[in-house]
Amino acid sequence: MLLSALCFSQENSEKIEASPESFKLYYYAPIPFGNNMLSKAHTNDFNGFGISVRLFRIRQVHVNIAFENVGFSATDVSMAGNIEASKLTNFILEGMYKVPLTGRIAVNPKIGIGAAQIRQSGNGQDFGKQPGISFNLGGEVDYKIVGRFRAFAGVGYSYMRMRIDTAPELESFYGNVHTLNLLIGLKI
Repeated sequence: MLLSALCFSQENSEKIEASPESFKLYYYAPIPFGNNMLSKAHTNDFNGFGISVRLFRIRQVHVNIAFENVGFSATDVSMAGNIEASKLTNFILEGMYKVPLTGRIAVNPKIGIGAAQIRQSGNGQDFGKQPGISFNLGGEVDYKIVGRFRAFAGVGYSYMRMRIDTAPELESFYGNVHTLNLLIGLKI
């Protein structure tokens, strides 16, 4: 896909720009919902963070890589067992389309796919990890503060399908995670 974009851009004298100035650091608060382990047996510690770097852009289309990390505390031992905490990590490749509304305000719808992982621990033990894939959809609104500095807020949805080894009747509960994601941060 990247190669075809590069070839297409050369034929049409389209310019692909490297973007070292495009860096985001943000507070990340996923809110799990639905009938799944994170939603029913955990509470969000609201101590998540995210980092995103723009790899390149072609006009208004931006391609970013992101890393998000957040912790959850287990609240229901009947569902979580010996697990006291779960850490959700997500590495995402996302496409974003920047829509300037004014000289200072822009709207940024985005879509992404990622490699997710839930690491579980309790009583000083590591109980392992559940790797999976994430599908992400969302958007942000950013406001130019001064120079290259922008503040932004966003909302999104993630569906994560985790690889687990359990009874077939429990696969959906332990293997599917849905989150509503709230973001607030700075772009440079």
